[in-house]
Amino acid sequence: MPSEATLVRKIMKAVRLAYPAAYVRKLADKYNRGMPDILILARSVLFVETKTPKGRLSKIQLAELELIMAAGGEVLVAKTVEEVLDKLEEMGAMA
Repeated sequence: MPSEATLVRKIMKAVRLAYPAAYVRKLADKYNRGMPDILILARSVLFVETKTPKGRLSKIQLAELELIMAAGGEVLVAKTVEEVLDKLEEMGAMA
């Protein structure tokens, strides 16, 4: 089973290949607890929290995602690269 760090790298690489004009940045680190893992700007804003198949959101992550959604942001908890690419297509992201 791949780690979350591996999934983050794979997602960022796939998004950059599929959407070269997109702004893709890793957000979460040891200093930003609860922040989503990835920020993607591709016509719209998408915050991505990655999880392994058995992974679960922590209370602080859930609270952070709820604040983002309350402010009108798009949020995705992703366990695969395909989920992110599908969401970007659904959002009308430009390649």
